Amino acid sequence: MVILDPQSYGEHVSVSEKELREYYNGNKETLTSPETRSFSIAVFDTKKAADSARSTYVKTKSGITFEKHEAMTQDVLSPEIGAIVFTLKKGDLSSVKSFQGKYALIKVDRIVAAQTKSFSDVRSTLVSDVRRQKAMEAIAKTVSKIEEGSNQGMSFLEIVKNYKLKAKQFTLDHSGVTEKGQSAKLASDIVKDIFSLHEGGENQITELADGTSYLVYIEKISPTRTLSFKEAQPKVEKEYANFFFFFSAEKAAARAAEDMSKGGKVVPTDAVSFLKIGLVSLSDQKKKSTVPARVLYQGFAQSKGVSSVIKEGSQIYVIKTTDVQKIKIEKNIGLYKAYREDVGRAISQSIYIGFLRDLKKIYNLKINQQALESLV
Repeated sequence: MVILDPQSYGEHVSVSEKELREYYNGNKETLTSPETRSFSIAVFDTKKAADSARSTYVKTKSGITFEKHEAMTQDVLSPEIGAIVFTLKKGDLSSVKSFQGKYALIKVDRIVAAQTKSFSDVRSTLVSDVRRQKAMEAIAKTVSKIEEGSNQGMSFLEIVKNYKLKAKQFTLDHSGVTEKGQSAKLASDIVKDIFSLHEGGENQITELADGTSYLVYIEKISPTRTLSFKEAQPKVEKEYANFFFFFSAEKAAARAAEDMSKGGKVVPTDAVSFLKIGLVSLSDQKKKSTVPARVLYQGFAQSKGVSSVIKEGSQIYVIKTTDVQKIKIEKNIGLYKAYREDVGRAISQSIYIGFLRDLKKIYNLKINQQALESLV
């Protein structure tokens, strides 16, 4: 098999300062921090109340209780509010705006203009980008040669020899595991392609989504057979030991979860450790916690006092939610941005839907549900 991997190619690519500067100057639009604005908003039940409040504020610069919102980019706001916030000047108060039966006044408190990151700030990123770009260019040239050889009727072995390509040999099963019981670390699409070919067969040069290209030749196919007990014994013993461990651990975890739900204590042992996490927001805790994200999501998704058992890799976690406090959404609309950036697609559905529901309830915003659901 010949594997043309951008990362491996990139390790042998040198990048000059001139190339970095040229790439930086040609891609500044992707290296720019967007404009952010801090603003305040006040919501009224009637237009009359909003008009009166605005009139008083224009004269006295007082009389309105605003809810402040920290710096946000336009893309995290609803189109209606975003259009207002990003057209006002600093200190300006909007006219009365109608939002689904409510009336709002918006004031811009601070504007931070879009800024292009300096060359020194993004140098390490530039090196990675330029290396990958040069690696992809080198791979494209090699792929072109391979395709040319295939069109001329060259076999896999002739292509490898004529173009001095480095070929790897594997003996694999359907799961991509070698005869030594180790993963060959091949993409599932490559393994699938391998097992679609007959003995002596080869594929056309194929490119994966990550830019990796590969060429496969099947030397030999061994028929399926049942291993002898002696051959299978090491694997069976290992799997049995793992099964017994997890079976025992799962029973212990289930008992611990039941005890914790009832308010009981679990006695620490060499195999059991405890971590108490104080009152935190999901996005903040995710950045600093050593606990797997999926375990944290469960803690935020379940009700107060509930305990759950979660298997994650070789560990079993029992997590109990000891306290729940709802953050006022009107003071934390910026959490939407944190959820989107820090949690993204992995966010618990229940947390996400609850956030949108509160957002709609407080501001009566019209939210593009289809666009937002793509984040989950």
